[in-house]
Amino acid sequence: MILAVVWTSSAKNTARQNKALAPGNRLFKLDARSLHCAVRSHEVNAAHKLTEKRRHTQDAFFYGFIFLLRKFYYDSCGFVIRVTGAVLKLRRKNLFDVLLILLLAFAASATEASGCDLDLPVNQSEGIAQVKISGVIDGDTVRLQNNKLVRFIGINTPEIDHEHGRSAPLAETAREFLQTLIDRQQGSILMQYDREAEDRHGRQLAHVFTMEGQNIQALLIARGLGVWITVPPNLQYLDCYRQQEQKARQQRLGVWAAQFEAPHDTALLTRRDRGFVWLRGKVTRIGHGKKFVWLNFGKGNGKGEAVAVQVHKDDLHYFSDPTFATLKNKTVTIKGWLFPYKKQLVMRLRHPASLEVLD
Repeated sequence: MILAVVWTSSAKNTARQNKALAPGNRLFKLDARSLHCAVRSHEVNAAHKLTEKRRHTQDAFFYGFIFLLRKFYYDSCGFVIRVTGAVLKLRRKNLFDVLLILLLAFAASATEASGCDLDLPVNQSEGIAQVKISGVIDGDTVRLQNNKLVRFIGINTPEIDHEHGRSAPLAETAREFLQTLIDRQQGSILMQYDREAEDRHGRQLAHVFTMEGQNIQALLIARGLGVWITVPPNLQYLDCYRQQEQKARQQRLGVWAAQFEAPHDTALLTRRDRGFVWLRGKVTRIGHGKKFVWLNFGKGNGKGEAVAVQVHKDDLHYFSDPTFATLKNKTVTIKGWLFPYKKQLVMRLRHPASLEVLD
């Protein structure tokens, strides 16, 4: 009965609530396709101030409910955006509907943890350290107070063009989401190394967590704000990240409704196509060299660039069939970085998790 009062408030109260949630003042920016969690933390904190101001029974319950969702905004941003939008439409529905929405919200928070999160408290033997962040470079890279860069393992977020300002779609959204998350942690996060602690650029490689133990890579991937990648030998949370991406793809969230809505056809790629790409094509030839196994793709109508995927022999032990003979004439998708080499476009394949056979 108490909750029902919220949804049967007078027209005057409803108008006042709508004004508080109007564009420019609203607490949540609704964008179901791209999961554009562009809300600033100070806007969310405004909910608490509104709650303190409104002591009348009906308004207090309404704003109290929004204040209750503050935790879910930070921990389950994508889900709460949808749930909140649904709840606001239920002002005149019955109590059962309201309770159902509440139950779904709590269930989402409970299940989102998956198998990626840490069991707290942690001990030093697990190789987990608390670090301070001085800056967020983009959605998958941060700078520590000691000026070292940390590249997140298992994820690639849309690139930010710091020089020319031509960033990829959702690049700023991913960075802002990470910035808000770190601000909530007062600049502290937990960092866990895998088997390889540094990349060829001198950046530290790590799985990162909130102080509550939530895996930050998993939070980004689940919202479609980053793509799961597999770079051996850092494979500790491979299955977890894979599961989070499958959910995002099924729901067409973030990048899966934008630049990765469909894989790029290898027959249509040009010399200007480079960087991180999800490609699709038919393997027409398999070659074996001294250092690499080569998967060659047909040029289709002959107007596109020749495309080849290379697998270094040091990585062959990850594959069940190191000859790749079964892939001949198969259509596959592969995620990785594309670069021009001699007279063709080349992508390196490091692990079978980045390869999907379609037929």
